[in-house]
Formats: sequence, C-alpha cells, structure tokens
Amino acid sequence: MNKSEITRALALLRVAYPGFYARVNEQDVALTVELWAKVFEKDDAQVVTFALEQLITQQTGSPPDIAAVRRKINEITLAVLDEPTNEDLWNQLARAASNGYYGCYEEFKRLPSVLQRYLGVPETLRELAQMAESTFHTVVKGQFFK
Repeated sequence: MNKSEITRALALLRVAYPGFYARVNEQDVALTVELWAKVFEKDDAQVVTFALEQLITQQTGSPPDIAAVRRKINEITLAVLDEPTNEDLWNQLARAASNGYYGCYEEFKRLPSVLQRYLGVPETLRELAQMAESTFHTVVKGQFFK
C-alpha cells in the first residue's frame, strides 16, 4: 500500500469519526500517513480499506488503531483461505473438552492438527474437562489466546 492509498483509506476514518479528527493538524496527518504506510506497505489496499470499513461499522467512539486493523486483516485473510480463526479453534477446543472426560481419545482425534499440537496428548483434554467451568472459560481461554 502506498501513501496515496493510505491517505484515501484514512479519509474514511475522518468522515466516520469527525469529532475525533476535528483538531488534527496537517503535521499529525502527515505523520499518521507515514506510519500507516510503513506498517501496511506489504498489504493490499483493498483489503486494508475493507478492514477499515468493517471496523467502522463495528466500533463506536474512537477510530480503530493500527492493531485493530491488523487483527481484522488477519481475520479476513483467514476467512478467505478458509482457515479457522482463533475464536473458531477455541470453540472447537471447548466442545471437545466438554466431552473430554470419558471421550478424550475420540475427541482428540477429531480436533484439527493445530489443536492436537497445542494439547500434546489426549490426557490434556481430560484434565481440561475436569477443570471448573469458570476457570476453563477465563484462565484457560486467556492462556489459549495468548
């Protein structure tokens, strides 16, 4: 993505969040364009713009930052490649763990290879199944996404 494409994409943010950009001066705009151009230089302009449009419809208050745009681009890319997102993988793991006490071996075999590598052995699924549900959905989920 080049600077002119970034400028057009950032114009979307100015229109969507006019109050936020009301006091932004030209020097700040130039620095923002420079930074975004550097961060998104290898990305397709249409993908970045689509990600921004998606975030604008989902986010109120302040405009999305670079990290949010990068996450959305990754999510879009995974969807196009038909790869599961981290949320999809977590849901699969949670379903497997819910039946993992007695069926850990069968559930382990049904999991995608990435989750099998994450767990290591089927017995880990049994351990997760024995865990308190509140701990599983807070602590384990946090570790999983990290």
